[in-house]
Amino acid sequence: MTTDVNKRLIQRLLDEVVNAGRAEVLDELVSPDYYDHHPLPGTSPDIDGLKQRFAVRQQAFPDFRATILDLVSEGDKVALIMSGTGTHLGELMGAPPTGKQFTISEMHLFRVHNGKLIEHWGLTDFFSMLEQFGLIAAPWAAAAEA
Repeated sequence: MTTDVNKRLIQRLLDEVVNAGRAEVLDELVSPDYYDHHPLPGTSPDIDGLKQRFAVRQQAFPDFRATILDLVSEGDKVALIMSGTGTHLGELMGAPPTGKQFTISEMHLFRVHNGKLIEHWGLTDFFSMLEQFGLIAAPWAAAAEA
């Protein structure tokens, strides 16, 4: 697969699954041998865990939208830097909905094999999201007020 084909795969993931909420498309885009090196806590590292991750996100943030800031591909790897925005309208891992809007940054690295996602590593700024919800306070904010 070419790097452009691999980038289009990630673009489809964001357009059709993340932004349009069509989790059924994952069966087209993701290998049955998929492995997530950073699954959502409490989920498995396979395609079922990935589907659960998107279901949790959709339930907690039905208006979530991802915007690609940078997308780079080399060989069988695709790196993604994105911004995510949404409103906390559903429960998230035990936290009741706050109704607050948020913006977070995420970085992801995918490995593609035979035209499908087979591996994922990722970092999401959950700390910033929880701070924007008012569920936690940044330690340095208290120090600045003192």
